[in-house]
Amino acid sequence: MPARKENKNNTDLIKEINELKIRLSETEETLTAIRRGEVDAIVVSGENGDKIFSLASSETPYRIIIEQMDEGAVTISANGIILYCNQRFSEIVSAPPEKTVGISFSEFISERDITEFERLLHDSTKRPVRGELSLAHSKKTIRLSLSPLPSNIEGDICIIVSDITEISNYQNYLREMVDERTSELKIANRHLNIDIEKLRSAEKALQDSEILFRSAFDEGAVPMILTSREGDFLKVNRAFSNLTGFSEKELLGMSYLDITHPDDLEPSIKGRDELEKNKMASFRLEKRYIRKDGKQVWVRISTAPVRDINGRWDFFVTHVQDINKRKIAENRLRESKERFKQLANSIPQLAWIARADGYIFWFNHRWFEYTGKKSDEMIGWGWQTVLQQKNIQNIINQWQSYINEGKPFEMVNSLLGSDGSYREFLSKSIPITDKKGQVDQWFGTHTDISELIKVENELNSSREKLNIALENGQIGTWEWNIVTDEVLWDERTEKMFGYEPGTFERTFTSFENNIHEEDLYHVRKTLRQSLNAGQQFETIFRSRPRNGECSYISVKALVTRDPRGNATNMSGVCFDVTRMKKEVDQALIRINEELLRSNKDLQQFAYVASHDLQEPLRMVSSFTQLLQHRYADKLGDEGNEYIHFAVEGSKRMYELLNGLLAYSRIQTKGREFAVVDMNRVVEKVKDNLNLIISETKTRISHSDLPEIVADENQMIQLIQNLFENSIKFRKEVAEISVSWQLRDDYYVFAIRDKGIGIEPQYFERIFRIFQRLHRSDEYEGTGIGLAICKRIVERHGGQIWVESEFGTGTTFFFSIPESVSVRSQLP
Repeated sequence: MPARKENKNNTDLIKEINELKIRLSETEETLTAIRRGEVDAIVVSGENGDKIFSLASSETPYRIIIEQMDEGAVTISANGIILYCNQRFSEIVSAPPEKTVGISFSEFISERDITEFERLLHDSTKRPVRGELSLAHSKKTIRLSLSPLPSNIEGDICIIVSDITEISNYQNYLREMVDERTSELKIANRHLNIDIEKLRSAEKALQDSEILFRSAFDEGAVPMILTSREGDFLKVNRAFSNLTGFSEKELLGMSYLDITHPDDLEPSIKGRDELEKNKMASFRLEKRYIRKDGKQVWVRISTAPVRDINGRWDFFVTHVQDINKRKIAENRLRESKERFKQLANSIPQLAWIARADGYIFWFNHRWFEYTGKKSDEMIGWGWQTVLQQKNIQNIINQWQSYINEGKPFEMVNSLLGSDGSYREFLSKSIPITDKKGQVDQWFGTHTDISELIKVENELNSSREKLNIALENGQIGTWEWNIVTDEVLWDERTEKMFGYEPGTFERTFTSFENNIHEEDLYHVRKTLRQSLNAGQQFETIFRSRPRNGECSYISVKALVTRDPRGNATNMSGVCFDVTRMKKEVDQALIRINEELLRSNKDLQQFAYVASHDLQEPLRMVSSFTQLLQHRYADKLGDEGNEYIHFAVEGSKRMYELLNGLLAYSRIQTKGREFAVVDMNRVVEKVKDNLNLIISETKTRISHSDLPEIVADENQMIQLIQNLFENSIKFRKEVAEISVSWQLRDDYYVFAIRDKGIGIEPQYFERIFRIFQRLHRSDEYEGTGIGLAICKRIVERHGGQIWVESEFGTGTTFFFSIPESVSVRSQLP
């Protein structure tokens, strides 16, 4: 009996084991169905009867979406501890899941972004927030979307992590998550009869995942949409709404056909049809959306079908990538290439483009015009047919060596033209590299230099002739680069200054060091005037003594200027005129001696003529007036008129003699120069002319005038003559102003009036002695006043000139050297 009972027990045990195997098999099938989304609910028997646990079918599409996501999903506690993360997050941070759960999320954030993360963490407990941060120990940049979780879900905050460095395939990460959840469900099912609470935990975990999936869809950085088989929008996320400009509510009442560009409708419809016919698992397409504001935006879409729990097509899920910037760049590149081709076809050079190996695949129009060849004759290696056969192998070898080096090059070769003749061309080519720096193409041009070579040969011939002439004439050449301050001398110039060939230091300072110190100011002044006025530079100076002797150097040069008028270069020649200077000096000494004697004789004559003739003239005038006084009644009208003419003539003669006397005394009777206050000079002149100023109501003004080195009496005479001239030739009331400025070491004074003015053809004539522009009955005067002014100014080493507009007014200018030292260096 005991043995029988034992057998019975064994039988029962075997039966129970078989039942458990059946139940285990059913459980595995159930888990498989749950993982595939084929089960809507689970019925569990327990002590209190059967219970139904719902597995929402709406979770299935979100699982598929997560499988295609390229974003990490994490749940954390309020203090930032990671409670859960998906596999994508582990890949983004390059850390396995077992080393992420249970540690602080901030450990994956770079130090510089910790503060920003803490702020996001704090704000996310109240509302959803977003932010972009950098990963620690990585060059990746991530976008975080933090949202608070409901209180019935494990964890406080949900974080969606987007690797915005590169978007990858969401399906791989979703599959890993589903496998992980399925594993948890298997474990829960093994203990299903032991602890039903574990099944409830699994159900809760699924619900949490659904919330997580919804959050990933809605907050994801990548635009995503769900559309029906007819194309209507079923669900769109915020990123897609931002991309199109339509609100979510507006889009849910529209179809993808409504926002697709008309030219892209056909490929969009065709792709969806191929999906429905099971010809492809998914399709990708670049197309254009029409935004709400009417603008076009280029996108790349990836669309895949989604099945329901029965395996039927339910809807389509589409990921959208904004490629508008890339498309714009491609269009600009295409336009740039077209513009390049247009430009290359319009240039006078022969142009071509070759592959990296030298295979030429494009020639411009000018190439075909010159060679007379057709495109199919040239493409590839046909260009060799227009080269001179005797040089072809050498050119090919050079071309191959340049290709191997991958560097720009140039060469000269002859090309056969359509007229049967060869012309010389300068060939230049540059490599075009790709992003990796590898040579991708070559761009080359051929410039016709036949005429240039001809001109160059002629120029060389002329240069040789010039060198012969310079050598025979002992003429040196030099050049000064004003921008770099470099001075170049040829050997002849170096020899003139006593240098060994090639030893000159080539700077402008070195050049000035070779000029005699007494001539340096004059050379600088002449050079400055040439640069400012754009005139030819020409001067003679002494070189510094070498072996106790100075050489006289004559220099001439032209100035080159840039488009803005700035002097950039000066080039010229120089001569050693020492011997000529000595001969000229001796001749000048003789001439000067003769001039001095002549001037003394003329001055003496002028003095005698003006002084000694005054007394007889006075006698004639006095007796003529006495004759008129006594015999006026007997002479009659005609006789009195003749006597009046004689008296007036003697008066004018007397005035002329006084003027001539004053003119002759400017040099002989002048005082020594001293410091003169020009303000005081003007005031003295106003005192001298007080009566005529009052009668004519003349107004005189002047600025604060400088002190100069001059003869004060002659300055008074100069200013007084100019004032009297302005008062004499006034319109109604004379207005005179005196001003000054400093120009190139000279005081330049200006006396302006608003009188009748002077016509330009008389500007030079008025400074000549005894020159008048008006009859004596119109304006009084001898015509010697301005000649005296000119003589005074020249004695002081200056110049006088006039500017006037007839009928408007006149300005007289005169210059006085700034100091005695300056005056002493004038030629």
